[in-house]
Amino acid sequence: MIWTPLCNSRSRPRAAVAAAARGCLAVAIRIPVRIVVLVLVVPVRLVWDALVVGGRFLYRTVLRPVARAVFVWPWVALWRYVVVPLAKALGRLADVLLLVPLVWLYRYVFTPVGHGLAWVAGRMAAGLVWVYARVLTPVGHACAWVLNGVAAGVAWVAGGVTAVVAWLGRYLLVVPAGWLYTWVLAPVGRAIAWCGRGVVWLVKAVGTGIGVVLYWTARMLLVLPAIGLWRWVLTPVGRVLAVIGREVWDALGHAWRIAGHISLAVGRALATLFRWIFVEPVSWVYRTVLTPVGHVVRDLVLRPAAEAARAVGRVTRQVLTAVRDSARQARADFRRMVSASRGCPGRRRCGNRWATRHVLLVEVRPFSRRTRTLGKRQPEGPPPAPAVQRIRLRYTKRGRLRFTSHRDFQRAFERALRRAEVPMAYSAGFTPHPKVSYANAAPTGTGSEAEYLEIALTAERDPDTLRELLDESMPVGLDIIDAVEARTSGLADRLTASVWELRLDGVAPEDAERAVAAFNAADSVEVQRMAKNGMRTFDARPAVAHLETLSPRPGARVGSTGAAEAAPLNGPTDQACAILRLVVRHVTPAVRPDDVLSGLRAVADLAPPVAAAVTRLAQGLFDEETGTVTDPLAPDREAAETAHRTVAEAAAAKAPA
Repeated sequence: MIWTPLCNSRSRPRAAVAAAARGCLAVAIRIPVRIVVLVLVVPVRLVWDALVVGGRFLYRTVLRPVARAVFVWPWVALWRYVVVPLAKALGRLADVLLLVPLVWLYRYVFTPVGHGLAWVAGRMAAGLVWVYARVLTPVGHACAWVLNGVAAGVAWVAGGVTAVVAWLGRYLLVVPAGWLYTWVLAPVGRAIAWCGRGVVWLVKAVGTGIGVVLYWTARMLLVLPAIGLWRWVLTPVGRVLAVIGREVWDALGHAWRIAGHISLAVGRALATLFRWIFVEPVSWVYRTVLTPVGHVVRDLVLRPAAEAARAVGRVTRQVLTAVRDSARQARADFRRMVSASRGCPGRRRCGNRWATRHVLLVEVRPFSRRTRTLGKRQPEGPPPAPAVQRIRLRYTKRGRLRFTSHRDFQRAFERALRRAEVPMAYSAGFTPHPKVSYANAAPTGTGSEAEYLEIALTAERDPDTLRELLDESMPVGLDIIDAVEARTSGLADRLTASVWELRLDGVAPEDAERAVAAFNAADSVEVQRMAKNGMRTFDARPAVAHLETLSPRPGARVGSTGAAEAAPLNGPTDQACAILRLVVRHVTPAVRPDDVLSGLRAVADLAPPVAAAVTRLAQGLFDEETGTVTDPLAPDREAAETAHRTVAEAAAAKAPA
């Protein structure tokens, strides 16, 4: 019932029969080939995975540090300590030896000489103009009049001669040549052309016959055997080899994936075996044996020994202090005794100076048993300059730089401050650092159009100019887009909500709308998140003030503005896509966009096949009446405008009428 239709060549065309034959061959060889390939590939995949793990370990622990030590650090040291100082020295030397002499030469030699040459050239030009106007122009006019007369006579003579020569040439050359062409050359040429056409026809007939004979000879001896060889030998063999090769390739792919799962299972088994053989016993010994023994040693040996050592130190310091005070007292008593035995026979002569010295000698510090301690350590050098201005900045994280951490941005921003030569205010202490305050940074991996920070300056700067300098110094993707002078307090208090946009590739808009409706209708949505103290469960619904779906923009790519530019990172853009817009309050515990996705998964079983592209569009003070998020820098702008208006009115009032 199954094989007869496939192999009956009378009931089906030749192509169908060939396809059926290939299907029969593929079914016949598929299972044996896959079994053989799987048996051969599994050891290779195990060895390959082992080599990959060993190579990664070797690269991270040996090759990369060695490469940095051998190739990177010497070049960095050469650039920093040799090339840069040498270039600066050469620049200063070139400035002294070349630039200064050339400037002096241009200013005091070339400029006066050029002025003198210009004056001489001006005088010479005036003389040449006078010669042209007073001498050359009249002479030229006279020469032109004479030459016009001569040219007219020569033209009259040349016209007569030309007419005579033309009449003689016509009757001596043209007329005989026309008769010769008409009655001699034309008949001879026609006869030659007729003979040539006959010869060409004869040659063409002979060549056509020879070509036909050669064509059929080559067709019978070469073409037909080659066609038969291709059709009945090479094509079937090639199809069989193609089927075998395709099956072998598919078998290799399936075997490689199966071997990967087997290798992963073997690795996990070995890891579990290593854990139960080595890690768990060591952990058990550490928890049940070493830790109690360490606590006993600490409580019974080390802590009493430390207390005894501190007590001995205190007693030693007290004894040394008592001995030192006793020695000082004895020395003071000895000085007073010596002074009393000598008396003051020359009191009138020495006057008040001896009395002052005597009082200083007998003045002794009272005996005290308090131990002296060192004073509080203070940083060396002058204190840092105070801050006279504060600037609040708004920056973005776009493109691939959305995957930078907050510490990475801090390092990049501090380097930008140094490049832009911003007069930063520094903290006082042994490790001064620039006074930069960050407010509510976005999580790593999310884009943002509204991140805020505040810097303190020791000198006043224009906010717009400072923004341009910092934006030029920052890498592409970390952009400074706004700057205002801080004239009000509490920037962090004005950041009470954020507007987020989530792009869900592979999710139909209808499924997203259904999940959003279920989320909005729920009174509470319990989600779980791993915290420092373990898994934590909290309600994510009260923090979400607004949640809706948006229609995808045609041709949009996920990224930093809205949901743009990260599509290559998360998958193709030609599939179904849903965009969510939500407003989240800043509460404790903080509710993040991935918590909202977990809530959508819990209430409506919405699970995107790829990671969502998340972008913060705005953050600021949440207006409960309108449900919008306001600009947190607006109060500073209004305060600045009010201050400028007040200064202008005061200046206008002080101006004289």
